[in-house]
Amino acid sequence: MRTFHCDHCGLDKERKENGGTGYADTPFGRACYECCAAIDREWIRNNRKDTLYLTKDAEGHYKISNWPRSFTIFPYRVRKTSASFFGRHGIRTYAWFTFEGKAWLGINQGDMDILRCRRLA
Repeated sequence: MRTFHCDHCGLDKERKENGGTGYADTPFGRACYECCAAIDREWIRNNRKDTLYLTKDAEGHYKISNWPRSFTIFPYRVRKTSASFFGRHGIRTYAWFTFEGKAWLGINQGDMDILRCRRLA
């Protein structure tokens, strides 16, 4: 069994072999996925911008998450429009969500999952 040490919670955890490693290397050290969720919550709580990911679950419902998907928010509204970006025509997706009572808007462009988010209030 291969393990890694999480520099945030101080625990030694089993390294995953399928579907990711179970940790992320951050500027502050190695963090398990649970600590990644805590770090991302703290970041979004204290900052006005963040980069998250917009995906759909098996039932086709949208969800917004961090990279390891250990932190998930469900948008209350999603709207798709046609737009020109990156020198070509494509789909731009807007996702509105709340985090701790504050309104956020995320914008996704094209056929990628990246959602650039900003706090509205």
